[in-house]
Amino acid sequence: MSDQEKKFEALGKLLVLDDEKFKEFVRGHHKFTIDRLKDEPRESLNPEIVVMTRDMDLKEEITVVVIAVDFNEADVKQKILFEIGKGFYEKQQVPAAVVLVSECWCSKRRQNTDFPNVQPRHDPMRVEAIMVAGTSLNRKQNLTINTPIKRDTDNNIVVASEPEEYEGSMLFLLDHFWRGYFSVVIEKEEAKKKKP
Repeated sequence: MSDQEKKFEALGKLLVLDDEKFKEFVRGHHKFTIDRLKDEPRESLNPEIVVMTRDMDLKEEITVVVIAVDFNEADVKQKILFEIGKGFYEKQQVPAAVVLVSECWCSKRRQNTDFPNVQPRHDPMRVEAIMVAGTSLNRKQNLTINTPIKRDTDNNIVVASEPEEYEGSMLFLLDHFWRGYFSVVIEKEEAKKKKP
C-alpha cells in the first residue's frame, strides 16, 4: 500500500462516524425539523441539506444549506445537490454525513396493484410527508425518517402521525451530493496527470 493510500485509509477512519453518532445526527435533525413545524405553522418547508463536517482534529461543524429554488424535478434536484457537494470540496470541508430534508410524497405501491410503476407524486394512494434522509461518507450508513403530514384549514403543515424510520434505506438523490464533492478530486487528479 502506498503512502497516499495509507493516508486516505487513516483519513477515512477518522471521518467515518460510528453508527450511533450517525443515527443521532439524522434523528436530531428530524426532531429539529418537526419541532420547527409545530412551533411555526407554515404552508411549505424549504428543502435543506444538512452537512456534518469533521477536520483532522475531529472537530465537528454542522452546515445547513436552505434550497430556496424550485426543487420538484429530478434533473434540477440532481444539479443542485451536485453543486452543493462541489462547494464543500472547494471550501476544503470534509463531509462525514449529509442529510436532505424535504416535503415528499410517499407511495403505497406495495399495496397498490392497480398502479405498480407510478411515481409517488402521481400515485392515487400517495401520502404527503416530511422526509429526513441521511447517508455517511462511506455510504454504508443510511437512515430515512418519513413523518406523515396533513393540512389544516389554512393549508399549514400538521404532523399527522408518528414517524416511520427506515434504517439502511438509501436516498439515491444524495449520491449527487457525493458525486459533486468527489468530482473536484477527480478533476484535480486529471489535471495533475496532464502537467509535464
